[in-house]
Parts: sequence; C-alpha cells; structure tokens
Amino acid sequence: MIYIAVAMASEAQEIIKFYNLKKDNTIKKFQVFKNSEVTLIITGIGVVNSLIAITYLLTTEDINSRDIFINLGIAGAKSREKYEIGDVVIANKILDRGNNIEIYPDMIFEHQFKEGSLQSFSHVVKDEKEVETDMVDMEGAAVKAAALFMETSRIFVIKIISDYLFNVDNNIDVQLLLKNNISQISDWIYKVASYNQNFEIEYEDYEREIIEKFILKMNLTESMKSSFLSNIKYYKLSDGDIYSLLNKYMNLEIKAKKEVKKILDEINKQIIK
Repeated sequence: MIYIAVAMASEAQEIIKFYNLKKDNTIKKFQVFKNSEVTLIITGIGVVNSLIAITYLLTTEDINSRDIFINLGIAGAKSREKYEIGDVVIANKILDRGNNIEIYPDMIFEHQFKEGSLQSFSHVVKDEKEVETDMVDMEGAAVKAAALFMETSRIFVIKIISDYLFNVDNNIDVQLLLKNNISQISDWIYKVASYNQNFEIEYEDYEREIIEKFILKMNLTESMKSSFLSNIKYYKLSDGDIYSLLNKYMNLEIKAKKEVKKILDEINKQIIK
C-alpha cells in the first residue's frame, strides 16, 4: 500500500482525482480516501494534528515491508536562487525545533527532483533568523510517526514550492500545483513501491568488516542499525568511501548513548551533504 498524508483538502483534491480514490466512510475521525493501492489521509494543519492522524491511520492498517509512506504538499522556499515556484523537492533533512524533531531520511532511491532541507513550524514565521533550512511548512516533521511502523527508507517527504518566505502570494493555486506535478510524482512513487528493498549490495571485505565493527562498537539498537545500514547502502551507491567515513570513530571511547546519536547524526550529515 502507498500511504499519502496531506494537510489540506486543497492538496488532496487532485490526488484523489488522479488515483480515483473513494472515501472510506467507516473512518469517522479523519477524512480517508482509498483504492486498492493508495490510501490518502487529510491530517489537518500542524505537526501535532499530523502526528495524531498518521498514528491513527497506521495503527488501524496491517503494515508490511512493501508499504511506503509519503507526506505530500506545498512548502515555502527561503531563497529564490535555489527553487522556482512549482519545483518538486524531496526533503533530505527535516527539523521541528518546537517538538524536538530532527530527521535525516534515507536517500536511497534515485529521482529526478530537487533536494533540500525542510523545517516545520507551528506558527507563522515572521523572523528569518528562525529558519535554518531551505524550505518551510507546518506538517513535514510529522513523518516521525510513520517511522514507528515502517523502515525510514520507505518514508518520504515531497514538497512542491508554492511561494517564498516573507513574500507570500495569497493567490496560490494549490490544486494547479498538484495537478501539474502529480503524474511525475506518482511515476516515481510507483517505482519506489515496486522496488525490492531487500536488494543486496556487494561490499568489499574491508567495507563489510568496518561496518560490522562500527555496529558492535556503537552497540546500536535494532532501529538504529536498520537506519544506519540503509544510509550506508545509499553512501555505497553514491561511491562514498565507507572505510574513511567510519574508521575515524573506531578509537573513540563511548560513554553514553547520546554520544552514539551524535556520531550517527554526524555520519548522516556527511552522507547527504
């Protein structure tokens, strides 16, 4: 199943039309639309509302390893130099300082879109100093809830640039932005959904050895290990030097789990930079 979360009905309309989704009237708490392959939920605006809606939906579903989750919607861009109105952007870093959320999605799958960092706010941003990222929205960070149900390599945040910060266009045609882009987004989503996530990467012996030693050294939990291995796959596919990436951490003395988290965050930043 392909699960799609949008914040607003205006974002949902073209998606519902494109996939010919029908409303599930058995679900009363949220508006949910389905066909045999796609389930869409309208979460409402805001990270907290989205966290609740996503958790509610995925709790009621029988999630398996073939499912993927997409947060799809509009976002404002910080700079005119990096993005044009209508650009499709996949988030490679997601922040929400208010809810203490920081996510580095697994960027394993090739795509034709742009990439960028996203920051979710629970309020209208009036001070540019608040913004640490390329894009701003009010829901993207809620994908943290989906990570409770599936691997992070199956979770994506896809944004369409609708306006620029501090120069907001009140006449944004959200439906037109979705209509113009839903076909190419859908093509990519189906490729990801049909891809065998269990593909084997052929590591060199020295790479496999340093990976195994790093996992033992850091005493990674299963969820940490899963995310780490997904990122390492991406790094390998990008011709990254795995040995150099990991070896510099092997002689450190690790005293607390927070140190491990800091190291993993550093590695993720190096992988996606």
